[in-house]
Amino acid sequence: MPIRFHRRVFDTRTLCALAVILFYASGDLHAQTVPPPQANGDGAKSTAPLIVKDETGRTVEVPQPLKRIISLAPSVTETIYALGAQDRLVADSDVCNYPPAAQKLPKIGGPFTPNLEVIVSLKPDLVVAAANSGNRKEAVDALDLLHVPTYATNAKTVDDVLTSVVRLGDVLGVGEQGRALSESLRVRLHDLHRRLENVAPTRVMFVVWQEPLISIGQDTYIADALRRAGAESVIQTKQDWPHIGW
Repeated sequence: MPIRFHRRVFDTRTLCALAVILFYASGDLHAQTVPPPQANGDGAKSTAPLIVKDETGRTVEVPQPLKRIISLAPSVTETIYALGAQDRLVADSDVCNYPPAAQKLPKIGGPFTPNLEVIVSLKPDLVVAAANSGNRKEAVDALDLLHVPTYATNAKTVDDVLTSVVRLGDVLGVGEQGRALSESLRVRLHDLHRRLENVAPTRVMFVVWQEPLISIGQDTYIADALRRAGAESVIQTKQDWPHIGW
């Protein structure tokens, strides 16, 4: 449903599209060249993992081929669908509700409290978390101890989101789709900027949570998305809610 700011209405799907449906951070992928397949003891071919740095700077070994993915956050789930890689998504969080098909996937608990036992039982090749969407580093560290590879996104601006789409696309083996999606969103953002460049921004308050009342800081991707949509948050604090340990 739309969110009403004073007399102007901003559709939530538009804001999510601006932030590529809420999530991620910029940086180099640092993907290493994968060696050619090696024959194992029983004669079958095995492929070395793809070594990458995620968006929090952690080194992650991504198994190849990558067949089973679990998402810990709505932003991740929606991006995976946008990249066309949903056929490998075997589970997501309790609050992943878009697109509608995501609601039918097995659930692994909430973003703050994922059920590690359920995650391990689903035998994922890769878990994808979002450091700026409530996923805790403690859960990611626990998955590391359980030998479950986990890649974390961490966007703080809309441009970060567009970069993150490309990076995640490369990690999931759909790099061409990631670059095409990112470029199409840049075109839409440019058109939006052109249409709003002479429009005075509307002062708004973006409510993240009602009890207790939580809004957004200036240094967040939601605040950046609002600015690009022709709005300015009345909350001037720089700090977002803390992401412990990231």
